[in-house]
Amino acid sequence: MNIEEKLAFFSKIAVQEAEQERSRILENIDGRMSELVKTVAEDAQKQADMRLRAESSKVEQTKNKEIIEASTDFKKAVIDVRCRLLDEMFESAACKARAYARTEEYRERLLSDIKELAARYDHAKVYLMECDFPISQALPGNCECAVVRDDFIGGFKLLITERNAVEDHTYLSRFKAARADFNELKISHTADNGKEAGK
Repeated sequence: MNIEEKLAFFSKIAVQEAEQERSRILENIDGRMSELVKTVAEDAQKQADMRLRAESSKVEQTKNKEIIEASTDFKKAVIDVRCRLLDEMFESAACKARAYARTEEYRERLLSDIKELAARYDHAKVYLMECDFPISQALPGNCECAVVRDDFIGGFKLLITERNAVEDHTYLSRFKAARADFNELKISHTADNGKEAGK
């Protein structure tokens, strides 16, 4: 083999080795690129998942806040309507009681109630509104009468002197007690996730 043939042979071998090295480098680069792409894709997926969870949590919090606000608004509306209806009902009842207090039937009932209670005691002081004071003439001797300026719609107060205790038999006190009883009633509704509430 002469020099030219040797040069051609070495040249061929060098080219083959260079091509093999080039292929190996390219394969190595492809492998690294695949790993890099995979890592970048995984990181991007993790970031996307984190953002999605954060957004989902934010949406859930907003939804819960809106539900609570809507529930609170609903409860306020129910309470407002309830108060308005109670006001109207008790105002109507008070008007009817005032109308009744102008009747002869009321005066007879008032006199009968006072006599019945006063009969239990040696001495009692009866407090009446000015418009009811004329019945004092018909009360028994153990009753002392006094006029009060308070408007208690109807009825009377009785001071039992031997016990120094006052019994309140006024319509106003009955209305207040009835109103308090109504206020103690619980409101049932289905605002909280469909479960009945009234606690």
